Amino acid sequence: MSEASQATETNKTPVKIPEVSIIVPVYNAEKYIERCLNSLLTQTFGDIEIIVINDGSTDKSMSVIERLAGEDDRIKIIEQANKKRGAARNRGLEIAKGNFIAFVDANDWVDIDYIEKLHYCLKKHDTDISVASVVRIKPSGKFKRYSNYKEEIFYTGFNNLAKTLKMPERWQVWGILYKKEVLENVSFEEDVCYEDAEFLTKALHNTKTLITVPNVKYYCFADNFSIMRFIRTAAKIEDKINSKINVVKFMKENNIKFQDFLIEKEKNLYCTIKHYQNRKDFYLFGFKIASKEEKYQFQKTFLIINAPKVDDPNESIISISPLCQNIKMVYPDSNVVLLIHNNNFDEAIKLDCIDDVILYNEDEYPGYFGFINFVKEFVYKNIHTAFIIDDNFKSCIIAKMLNSKYVFRLKKNSKIPQDEELMNLFQKLTHKKLINFTPKFKTNNSNSAKTENVQKLEQESV
Repeated sequence: MSEASQATETNKTPVKIPEVSIIVPVYNAEKYIERCLNSLLTQTFGDIEIIVINDGSTDKSMSVIERLAGEDDRIKIIEQANKKRGAARNRGLEIAKGNFIAFVDANDWVDIDYIEKLHYCLKKHDTDISVASVVRIKPSGKFKRYSNYKEEIFYTGFNNLAKTLKMPERWQVWGILYKKEVLENVSFEEDVCYEDAEFLTKALHNTKTLITVPNVKYYCFADNFSIMRFIRTAAKIEDKINSKINVVKFMKENNIKFQDFLIEKEKNLYCTIKHYQNRKDFYLFGFKIASKEEKYQFQKTFLIINAPKVDDPNESIISISPLCQNIKMVYPDSNVVLLIHNNNFDEAIKLDCIDDVILYNEDEYPGYFGFINFVKEFVYKNIHTAFIIDDNFKSCIIAKMLNSKYVFRLKKNSKIPQDEELMNLFQKLTHKKLINFTPKFKTNNSNSAKTENVQKLEQESV
């Protein structure tokens, strides 16, 4: 080695690795981000890095962040286009250098000794995670304690950890200090509104021990903007249900022996229905009044009732093909089932994107009781979405009796083509970008001769 190289090597100073990395995703939080970051910068435990991910804010959040970063080099700034909180946190995890990880949201703040107490208890008891009490505060000053730990208690076992964190009623990744190895190979679902449930479940699967930490709090601030994120829309309901279904799937795949985990809660004016893994519980004014055995269906079933009535039966089937192919694109594991009243069976089974075709034959199921028996014997229950094309009373009854979560009915005498209207309805449900697919047909079906139109379309699709 040359003398110059030796001098350079001697002048190198080792980069100090922070003990704790705090990840703060920010989106349009100019009113609150300074309060949040000041609560972190003034921590009694100073060996930290604060990774702030500006997730495409359109307000003055960035100028506040840059000003504070200029005053304290423990703040590391990352900018990205708006990809939602899951993607922002994943970016923070990618660059975090600390031996321990904490998440703090931009609207929230923590006690001045938050990191010190969580870190001390975690090291003292050699646990994988330590947990602080959580207080939810409204702009009016009213508050509610989500949790209030009054002593150091040591927990092991997945169910005990989940119960301590108040899962499944609460899913929150903040208020916790994690050993970094607990979060290895764990990431947030991106481009969704409910990303915490699956992440927290996977993190707890990697966690052997937990300690509760008394006399230290995480403050969750519920302003109008944060409340807006929880307004129910079709897409948000879909995200919420999917996240909980994925949680249960993960538990099954990893042989986690878990107690009943809430899948979905439906609330009407007086009655609340809690849908668990294998049952529904019914509550009236907060009191449980009944319980019904009903297994939750993980695989989504999309039911299309009645093919469109047009002169060419092949064209009637073709008009639903773009919808069916988009369903398979968005939900690859779904069942797409076609229920037809008219005899288009031979044409329907040629479509590659349809899993099953069921023919309602009124001669086989005559009259009112025959119709009831047909629905009772229907193979698919708890339909995710029913698309009613030929809008009539029987179709609506079928959709309701099969417990369809969503029911879309084509408008009568609409000026919009039926396939375009179906795509619009599906887009409202998923908020996904859809594709104008070319109809795709099965090529191994020799039961009936193909028409010239079908053969031509097959050649085009190839």
